[in-house]
Amino acid sequence: PKSVAAFGFGTAPGLSPALSVSERDLAQEFPGPAGTPGMHTVDFPVKLGVVLTNNTAKMLGGDTDTVPAHLCVFAGGGGGEGDPFNDPPPGRCPCCPEPNNCLCRCASPGACACPACLDPYHTGAPTNSAGQAAGTVDRPRRLLLAGGAPDTVAAAPAPGRGLSPLDGACMLCGCTQTVAGGSSPPVPAVIFRCTPNLSAAPLEGFAATSGAFTVTGTAPSASAGADVFTWQAGRFFSRGRYTVAGLGVCLSNAPADAPPRVQAGHTNILSVTTRVPADGGGTLTFSGHTEAASARVRNRQTGQYEPLQDSYAASEWLAKYTAGTDRTAEVRYAAALTGQRLFTVAYGLPGALPGSVSTNLAFEAVGARAEAVNAATDADGHVYNTSGMPLGGTARFRVEVPGGAVPGADITWTIKEGAGRVAFAGGNTGPEVAVTATSTGAFRLEADIKGLVITPPHVRPFFVGEVLQPKTVPVAVWVARHSAGYTPATPSRIAGMIADANKILWQAAITLAWNGTISYTNRDDWYALNLPPDNVVTYGSTVWQLLNCTNGTGGVELYFVNNIIDAGGGHTTRGINVRGLGAVFSHRAVGHTLAHEVMHECGLVDIYNYDGDLSVSGEVGPGRLSSADWGGGYYPPGLQQDDFNRERLLMYGRDESGMLTGINIPRGSVYGVGLGSPAQTNLMLGPVSVGRDSMEAGEPVH
Repeated sequence: PKSVAAFGFGTAPGLSPALSVSERDLAQEFPGPAGTPGMHTVDFPVKLGVVLTNNTAKMLGGDTDTVPAHLCVFAGGGGGEGDPFNDPPPGRCPCCPEPNNCLCRCASPGACACPACLDPYHTGAPTNSAGQAAGTVDRPRRLLLAGGAPDTVAAAPAPGRGLSPLDGACMLCGCTQTVAGGSSPPVPAVIFRCTPNLSAAPLEGFAATSGAFTVTGTAPSASAGADVFTWQAGRFFSRGRYTVAGLGVCLSNAPADAPPRVQAGHTNILSVTTRVPADGGGTLTFSGHTEAASARVRNRQTGQYEPLQDSYAASEWLAKYTAGTDRTAEVRYAAALTGQRLFTVAYGLPGALPGSVSTNLAFEAVGARAEAVNAATDADGHVYNTSGMPLGGTARFRVEVPGGAVPGADITWTIKEGAGRVAFAGGNTGPEVAVTATSTGAFRLEADIKGLVITPPHVRPFFVGEVLQPKTVPVAVWVARHSAGYTPATPSRIAGMIADANKILWQAAITLAWNGTISYTNRDDWYALNLPPDNVVTYGSTVWQLLNCTNGTGGVELYFVNNIIDAGGGHTTRGINVRGLGAVFSHRAVGHTLAHEVMHECGLVDIYNYDGDLSVSGEVGPGRLSSADWGGGYYPPGLQQDDFNRERLLMYGRDESGMLTGINIPRGSVYGVGLGSPAQTNLMLGPVSVGRDSMEAGEPVH
């Protein structure tokens, strides 16, 4: 009828369209079911009536009328008194440290067998017929990197105990409660369970507004999905399983104070940490190891190094290649070219979000050059990185990094040995330094390139030198003048040759001193001088007669002719030295020739790249040079030994290019074809006496 405003029910004579019932009301009315967890149906006594339009009520039925009602009781009951979810007793549980909200508060974690202690995923919520925990949301599985990006978990306070903060519905029966004055106040969202390999914040949760928990992996998980983070609002739970992967990669022996650099061509050790579960079907992948580089990983089972593949099953990788609790693998890495490098290791886990996590190592491959034996000269015409220098002299040493990859300020020099024998002149930083000789004896310089990783047997670039007592050697000059008036050498040419030779002989602290006097011969057969077979000068021969024009000068005797012709007449040479007699030079001789022959008089021998069946091949290496001349191995990658001998050594014995460029007197012997010493007569392939260590006389005297 039009006079009916509403139907309703109430508990008092003044009828109302709605009835508000609190949890306490239900507990008082039904003390039996209220103490038993689960879903109950109860008959709640009501009075039915009709509210008329004139604001009067007409009662229908009697006091015995009832309506069915749901009564959902959660674990603990008692209206919240003694509720282990929300009113935990004082004290902390030893097996569930904060911020975990312990269910059992057990005192013996080693012996406790309650579900909460045995299974961190347990919430204690009642389960439905399918065995699913009521009022519990299972979030997707997550994959975290220990110390990496966190997971953000949305959370909100619950509108009342037993109600979901998602929709306000009862978490047991699903019906929606009408919130009225007698209902429970909102319940804060708090951390319920956070296993030890995770950390979560904030610890106090969210009492009034929605927010988010930040979950971070702090240590690797023992197995896939073993770690759990659950938050709780009243009897509502949101839980998720986590797998924390511990990944790391570093260069062993890398300096801690600078971004790492590696020397191209040198092998270094990448220490790869993969603390990941062996179960769960995870995969480890690698990248950056094949880009202008080579990488080999040590198989712990066989002890052999195998090419590093792009991917491995986690179980296989852990079993074959890792060791120790850190699950560390050893990877030998060598960059072939210079440039920026990025080595990445990733772990992927099926069914987890994100699909994989990774870490990487950024470093730079540089091509530092610190060549103890070279043919470059400074502004004074002296060879760089000399093995010897005269007392009072100043030598220059340098480290080259092509392309400007290393700023000069990142290179620092140190006098490692012989600090009282040499001193820096003008500072000890930069690619090039000057060193002044203050007293005789050996010294060792070391160049430290900031961030450069040094993995044994490699060492920092170094140079070994020696300060020598200066020696001034007088020069006697003879010129074989032809009867027709031809003169093969002029005073200016002779002076120029001696000046150029002195720049080279500076390495041995030898200075040739000529007073400008020239003696002339009058035999035409000396003008074009024919050499005997095998250049063996015998007593009374034509060459012997020339070299005996003078004796006992106390220095070197230099004889200039027009041509020097080998036995058979098929080849001319620039010069020849006959020990103890003198040196002869043709019109083709230059300062290099003079220095070469003077060092013959000091006991050094020629070195060749081939002779008959003997031939030099292969790259320069530590077994082919002395340690002092190797200098740590900072020569250009792929430098061939024959090029090294021909282009760098003063004692190279063949004029193959038409212009001799090698001016270096190394410290020790060098691999090639030649004699081990002047006393030997047969050429051999091996160390040849071309260095200062083989000098039999400190200064030349004919």
